[in-house]
Amino acid sequence: MHAGFHWRITEESYLRMESDFRLMSSMGLTHCTCGIRIPGFYQSPRSKHFTDVLDANGIDLEVLSVSLGQPTVYDLIEGPITVGFVPPEYREQRYPVLRDAAEFASSIGVKYVLTHFGFIPEDQYDPKYEDVVKVAQKVADICGEFGVTFLFETGEETPTTLLRLLEDAGKPNLKVNLDMANLIAYGKGEPCGAIDVLKDHIVGADAKDSLYPTGGRELGVEVPLGQGRVELQGAISKLFDIGYDGTISIEREAHTLEGRIEGIVSGKKIVEGLIEIEANKRIAKK
Repeated sequence: MHAGFHWRITEESYLRMESDFRLMSSMGLTHCTCGIRIPGFYQSPRSKHFTDVLDANGIDLEVLSVSLGQPTVYDLIEGPITVGFVPPEYREQRYPVLRDAAEFASSIGVKYVLTHFGFIPEDQYDPKYEDVVKVAQKVADICGEFGVTFLFETGEETPTTLLRLLEDAGKPNLKVNLDMANLIAYGKGEPCGAIDVLKDHIVGADAKDSLYPTGGRELGVEVPLGQGRVELQGAISKLFDIGYDGTISIEREAHTLEGRIEGIVSGKKIVEGLIEIEANKRIAKK
């Protein structure tokens, strides 16, 4: 298990991408989940420059995080009708975006694409649920055309609801990225319990922190790692227990690029320290 980082390519961050990735690499952060937030990026010359910069800095892009476009409102009121593939009125415009991302990921050797699937109905007998199962199967088939696995970003649903959808969709290339903070920010659970429920499907993990919601409309506030309600040591211990041996991507959603970098730098020390503690515990037991 090792620390990595989660980064976003926006119009602003693209301009300083070379220096930012050089900094990450110099700190030993060479495993990356990257979100593309620029429309039309995959077919543009900038995508080639992006991969060249990754290669030049020895950074392994493991997961491509896909932005599905607007409208997308991350809250508890507008979220169910705008986020991901669950709202039916936006699916047809979002499937091609996913296809482009999956094709691009495949072309550069990236095995996973990630996005917020949307607010999955909690009730299996909700008339919308059966339709959402078919949508999940279609998402899997789109990614499967290019040999890519689709990752559900945790958050909008309880872990048991996500597990049920995975079981009902029955597609081997549907897996889970455990976003530790999102579970808390949406008030849908916490990472240790989610690992117990989703353990057989987790292939990625994000170290991020959050407070719980204080009302019924807005998400809980994301905060620097160690300042929220995520029990990070417990989650890392659970990941060891299930045999997870991948990257824990440090993510910070600060308002400025400098704030995001600062959060990743400080988060690296925390995550690597906890990984070492948990690894040593297991060595001592042998």
